Amino acid sequence: MVITKNNWRLAAAVSAIMVVATPGTHANAAGKPSCESERGVAGWLVNASLAPDDSGDFIVSTWSAERDYSAHFGIRLAYDTSQGAEPRLKIWHNYKSGHFTMHLHDGRSFTVPVSANFAVTQANTPPDIMADLRAAPVRIEYTTAGGKWSKYQTDGLPHAIIAAEEDLAALKEKRDTNECATDQRWWRRFTGE
Repeated sequence: MVITKNNWRLAAAVSAIMVVATPGTHANAAGKPSCESERGVAGWLVNASLAPDDSGDFIVSTWSAERDYSAHFGIRLAYDTSQGAEPRLKIWHNYKSGHFTMHLHDGRSFTVPVSANFAVTQANTPPDIMADLRAAPVRIEYTTAGGKWSKYQTDGLPHAIIAAEEDLAALKEKRDTNECATDQRWWRRFTGE
């Protein structure tokens, strides 16, 4: 294979761009880390972040706590100010129809039907339900349309919710003191990442 001088220059330029564009450090142009965090808390994966919305006009606050209970079922509790003021419950399931039921401490329960058309079913999480989830573990039942029934306990979720809220508050403080950045990374404009 013959490499001409122009091909060599082109390859060198592309390599240089790739090294500069690699998003490994998550730092902005000023060298500050992004306002985001991720850690494990009591068996749950907890994330928090501050980032511009797609338009870049305002900062979106998010936190989430998620856990996979089995190969066929997992839940995620997420707060995202771009979607509204209330957190949402996302239920991952195995493309089977059925029902997800959460039993609260005061005897109430709520059921969310899951659809075979989707791998993720979403439900709003009003403040009274959030208060229950923050207080102590609750029981979950997951029933497929074929009648297979499983029950789970949300052990660790209260600690994960509190940790997520604390992480988000800490990121807001860091942003206010200029210790982290919420600048939109340039590649997000083109890739949507």
